[in-house]
Amino acid sequence: LVPGFRRVLGTVTGIAAGLLIAVPLHGAPGPTAALVAVCVFGIFYTAAPSYSWMMFFVTVMAGLLYGLLGVLHPGLLLLRFEETAVGALGAALGVTLVLPVTTHAANDAWIQRALHCVRASTAASLDRLAGDPDADPAPHAAELELLLARVRMALAPLVHPLSPLRARKARARQVLGLLDDCAREVRGLVAVAADPQASHDARLAAACWRVEAAVEALTAPQGAARTGAPVLPAGPAGAEPALAHLHGLETALAALATPLRTDPRAPLVVTA
Repeated sequence: LVPGFRRVLGTVTGIAAGLLIAVPLHGAPGPTAALVAVCVFGIFYTAAPSYSWMMFFVTVMAGLLYGLLGVLHPGLLLLRFEETAVGALGAALGVTLVLPVTTHAANDAWIQRALHCVRASTAASLDRLAGDPDADPAPHAAELELLLARVRMALAPLVHPLSPLRARKARARQVLGLLDDCAREVRGLVAVAADPQASHDARLAAACWRVEAAVEALTAPQGAARTGAPVLPAGPAGAEPALAHLHGLETALAALATPLRTDPRAPLVVTA
């Protein structure tokens, strides 16, 4: 739903509720004050997850205040609807002609930035493990934490308890959980890379290659080809912790393909 339609929807339902609630009260101070307090709570509680519900509570509160002032009548509420419709039309035109970016596209852009940061952290960690003293994965890991905070903020309306979009809520929760898994593995990999005793292992290069390929598969246009990494012989045991973190990254990135590569409106089916 575009923001303009959600605003109109909330206003229309709020006008109907206002006529059913505020008119019978006849501006009685006690009940009106109590209901206004409920509306204020509803405005702040629903502002993030649902613009429609926020506009509903705003409109009901406006009707209650009109009744308290003794000026409530259907014509006044109709005027509010007309003002809202004009504003919503302007917003819809602006979104369509000036900023044609959907919420899904904006959320996906933040997720892709986080995935690219995972790839950068992995590559820098591999370089550090290979003996490059100038390679430092720590800044990439710190940037990943900031990007994940932004992803959580962007997806907060979808995972809110009041969100009626069950499929998208389940999908958003799975994405957040898997991205948290990626961040945990990246932190572990960075810690291993910082150990001067960590030794280079040919298997690390192969695992890092697979992580980069997994990120490319998630961020590239759908249908892009993906090839497998070469199988390399086992190396020294000192690289086992790094391999474990890289394997965790591979697992989380592979699982992200389901929620990121399917229709956001389709039910989320998790396969074993």
